[in-house]
Amino acid sequence: MSHVTTLPVAPRQVTYDFLQLKDWYDHVAMTALTLPGVVMTDIDEANNRLTFGVTELRHEAAVRSLLATNAVPQSVVHFEQWDPVVPQNSLQNYHRPLVGGAMHRTPEVHRQRNHQGDSRRRALMARRPASGGFGPDCR
Repeated sequence: MSHVTTLPVAPRQVTYDFLQLKDWYDHVAMTALTLPGVVMTDIDEANNRLTFGVTELRHEAAVRSLLATNAVPQSVVHFEQWDPVVPQNSLQNYHRPLVGGAMHRTPEVHRQRNHQGDSRRRALMARRPASGGFGPDCR
């Protein structure tokens, strides 16, 4: 049996309980991620606040407006500057396990090139009725 280490627990007074933070977070997080420059959202339990990662601090205003619309107090919000998100995988990468999907090209789309020089392709998700799973070999 492995040795279990116990750490001391020190309760402390907070302004908002977790359920209140989660309620605010659930109302604004997904919408905030659609705003330009917002790359991260988090419930920061240790500091009793909501944290938003933005690529530039000038993007704070749009998030603050969203928060005000949803009656989230400004005192509960913290902003951090983050690097922009850079996709690491595409349908052309070898990445396992596959979630499922099929890729096809159409002649007119194949001739178009995006900014990275790759052919533009469409990804399709299909459900296999027999198994309830997903994959390119649907029937």
